[in-house]
Amino acid sequence: MADPKPPSDDELDELARKFHEGEGAPVAAPAAPAPAAAAPEAIDLDDAELRPEELRSTALARRLTKRRGYAFRASEPKTRQLLSSWGVAGVMILSAWAVYGEVPELRYWLSRDPPINLGHLGGYTLEQAHEGAFVHIEGIASPKRASYSRMFSEHELFPLIASRVLVDRAQAPDESMRGFGFRYSGEGRLVRAEEGGKWDAVRRQFVEANELARSGDIWVLEDGVSPHRGWRLPLEAGAWAAACLGSAAVLLARLRRRLQGKPAPAEIGE
Repeated sequence: MADPKPPSDDELDELARKFHEGEGAPVAAPAAPAPAAAAPEAIDLDDAELRPEELRSTALARRLTKRRGYAFRASEPKTRQLLSSWGVAGVMILSAWAVYGEVPELRYWLSRDPPINLGHLGGYTLEQAHEGAFVHIEGIASPKRASYSRMFSEHELFPLIASRVLVDRAQAPDESMRGFGFRYSGEGRLVRAEEGGKWDAVRRQFVEANELARSGDIWVLEDGVSPHRGWRLPLEAGAWAAACLGSAAVLLARLRRRLQGKPAPAEIGE
C-alpha cells in the first residue's frame, strides 16, 4: 500500500490561517502520514472535524506553530505575586512604624554614658532624674510588695523607703523575705510613672498603702535594663528595618518596570 502524500506548503498555510483565526467550522484536512505508535497525541486528519482547541494538542499544530514562528499563549505559565503593590506598601509602612517606635529604646541601648548616681537612703538626689536615664540607686526595700507576669517571666515590684522610686525587678518574689525589708543596690533604666500611663495602677496601689507620695513625680527603676545588654532589641529592630527596606526595593522595581512599559507578573486574585 502506497504511503499517503504529505500536505503541501499551501495546504499547511491555509490550515495555519484557519487555526489562528479561530474558525470553528469543520476542516477537511489533507491526508497525513500515519502516526507512529510512540506518539499517541497525533490525530489522523483524514475527514476529521477539528476545533482550534483540538488542534493545539496535535503534532501538526506544533509543526505549524514552529514553522510560522507562533506560540500558544494559553500554554505560557503565569508568574504569581504573593502580595499586590498595595500589600507591599502596607508591609513597608508597618515596618517603618515599628522601627520608629523602637528608636528611644535603641538610643538607650546604644548609650555609652555612665550611670547617674541618685544617692541613698537619707541622701537621694532625684533632681538629676529624667526619663530614660541610666541610673544607680541604693536604699531599703519596703516590706510591702507586688508582683506581675510579663513575657513568661515573673516580676517583683517594691518601693524604696523614704523615696519616690519604685523598683521593677525581673524575678519571682522571695517568699522567705515576705514582710521584711532588705537593703537594695542596683541600676537600670528610669521611667516616669505618669497618671493614666502604664504604671498608674501600681502607683495608686502603693499610694493607698502610704508607701509613695500622693503628689509629685514618681519614678520606676527597671532593674537590670542596662545599655548593650541583651540582643533581642537590636535583632528585632534589624528585622523590621530589613522588612521596610525590602518592601521599598520591591515597590521601586515594580514602578521602574511599569515606567519602562514591561508587563508585570499576574497578581493572585485577578
